[in-house]
Amino acid sequence: MNTPNTKTARKLIKIALDVNNARYSGCWTDKTSKFDKNRRSVSFMISDLKSDAILATLKQIYQDLGYDSPVKVTTSETNFYHRSGGNTYIRAIATLDN
Repeated sequence: MNTPNTKTARKLIKIALDVNNARYSGCWTDKTSKFDKNRRSVSFMISDLKSDAILATLKQIYQDLGYDSPVKVTTSETNFYHRSGGNTYIRAIATLDN
């Protein structure tokens, strides 16, 4: 699998956001596997109104650059009792920068 490093994935997501005139309200990188110590998930909290367009743009950028690692949009479940959740995220699998 051809996977970008975390810095590159972060830059590509920002490009997809700019192309779609979208904003994000937070971003982070998480370890995603206990089997591969270098595998990471780069995540940005985005608006659900533009999530499909952002995902399509990011997938096209990845394809153009030859990356075939997963990118997807996820939504957290809303919890009205705790007044949390219901957020939309774009996530990309990357490798730890060396």
